[in-house]
Amino acid sequence: VGGELELARVRESYLVLKADKRRLKAEKADLHQQMKELYAALEEKDQELKALVDSYEARISETESSLRHYSEDTSMGSQADKWDLRRSRMAACTCCCNRILISSSSRDELTDSSQADKWD
Repeated sequence: VGGELELARVRESYLVLKADKRRLKAEKADLHQQMKELYAALEEKDQELKALVDSYEARISETESSLRHYSEDTSMGSQADKWDLRRSRMAACTCCCNRILISSSSRDELTDSSQADKWD
């Protein structure tokens, strides 16, 4: 009688362990999928950021080129025109920097939210 009771407890423990193993395996697969999605999203954001930086560099280069061209063509040009060009260059720099900051903060939020989801 004592052996049968012990055998029943062992079987019950075995079934519980088996169920836990299945649950953990499913959780592992889910976590792996979430990680893949996170890395894909981060890679996409990285590509967007690289494109933004390239765009920024091209825009700065164009602005500098036009500024050089303008200063060569109008060595006697008015100071107001030169300041307008400088202001437009500064506006372009500010716009691109803001985009970089927004993109960076979006990446940080995505990373933070995925870390929070990971631990929930």
